[in-house]
Amino acid sequence: MQNTNVIDKSKFEQIHKASLEILSQRGLWVGSEALVNVAKSHGLKIDGAKIFFSESNIQEAIKAASGSTNFTLLAREPKYNIDFNIDYSATGVGRSAPFIFDPSGKRRKADGNDYIKAIKLGQVLDAVQIQGNLVYPGDIPNDKLYQFMMANQIIYSDKPYNISAISDIEMLSMAFDITPETLKKESDYSNQGSVKVYAQSTVNCISPLILAGDQGDFLMAMAEHGIAISISPCPSAGMTGPCSTLGNVILNNCEVLSILVLTQLIKPGLPIFYGAFPCSCDMKSMSITYGGPESRVMESAAAIMGKSYGLLTRGNVGMNDAQACDFHAGAESMFCFINALQNRINFLPGCGIMSSFAAASLEKLIMDADLADYVRRFLEPIKTDDIDALVELIKTVDPKTNFVTTPHTFANFRKELHHPTLFWRTNYDKWEAKSKSLIEQASERVTLLLQNYKEPPIDAKLLACLKEYL
Repeated sequence: MQNTNVIDKSKFEQIHKASLEILSQRGLWVGSEALVNVAKSHGLKIDGAKIFFSESNIQEAIKAASGSTNFTLLAREPKYNIDFNIDYSATGVGRSAPFIFDPSGKRRKADGNDYIKAIKLGQVLDAVQIQGNLVYPGDIPNDKLYQFMMANQIIYSDKPYNISAISDIEMLSMAFDITPETLKKESDYSNQGSVKVYAQSTVNCISPLILAGDQGDFLMAMAEHGIAISISPCPSAGMTGPCSTLGNVILNNCEVLSILVLTQLIKPGLPIFYGAFPCSCDMKSMSITYGGPESRVMESAAAIMGKSYGLLTRGNVGMNDAQACDFHAGAESMFCFINALQNRINFLPGCGIMSSFAAASLEKLIMDADLADYVRRFLEPIKTDDIDALVELIKTVDPKTNFVTTPHTFANFRKELHHPTLFWRTNYDKWEAKSKSLIEQASERVTLLLQNYKEPPIDAKLLACLKEYL
């Protein structure tokens, strides 16, 4: 259940009204001349590189996008397809860390091998429903980086893909044995019927209210090809946003709504995710922070704003500002997991991320998978359909015995009681005899999963073409 103490109907109306005033008078600076021309051709007010938005522009875009909240995100293996709706949450790997921690806690630049290991783990972990670029490999030349990441996503996984560059469209089309032109033709969402999407992508705004040229061009290409877009500004309170929880939520709302309008001008009905992760700033170190309580409050508020518009939402799980896989990392990560899933945020990458997005950890990826299972179990509603049978069970068990040997316990203990993978539940003597820290256990599991990993089936011709890219 959402925390309506954060944003109620009255506060929603106030934030919405404030956003309309800002967008009609301040506008959005857009660095893509082509995108500015699209807005101009649709009658939006333009002043140089600035685009201004009227209330009707925004309402029309919300109406168009809210009609595509039920859509299927396709995977190369159909059993991994995700049927999104306004109440469904899907979790995935984190994004874009330049560094990685090894099991000893030492940080180094991530490389291509780290990237492939993360994709393999994402393939075998049930908690990872959507793939992504957990790390940016520092040993891959910039002009080959996106080709490397997309090709290896396809080779080592058949779960839904993340698009990071316009050039990824060609490989995505190859993976599904279609052409880019077919992508365009199949993504006519104007009738808002059965919606199928071949991949998802992210458009990042630079706060306050700037859409850089490369992001504008990327937005146009994704929309034209029907790729779902996460509109993901990240205003930081006190740095790139007002030093105010409310002010940062208003700015976040302005940035999402303005970019939402642009997506719907290009492809009416294009599925989008309303970005719900405005963050904070530590004014002592001037570091952007994601793990603190004010970030969770803003996350809740933004999620409620998006859902009040009838839109799907995008946040993160496992966010933390820790520099090690320790109590700090675990506490903030679980706080983020519970808050995001309880607010029913729909698309939730983040597994494996540390250090405020600056680093990642394969061991943390394994731990986050466990946290995802914990929180999903915590949020399961209590069912009452077997209450009569339970009454009879309690009445008939002798007071001097117990429930351990009852048929009911044997029938239910695997599905009713949660059994974690990593968190070892035992007495002190057995725990001491094991003599392994949690990070050591996670590292062993990483090794085991990678040893047992099997590449998903892939067409030989497709594999050969992908290896040409590599």
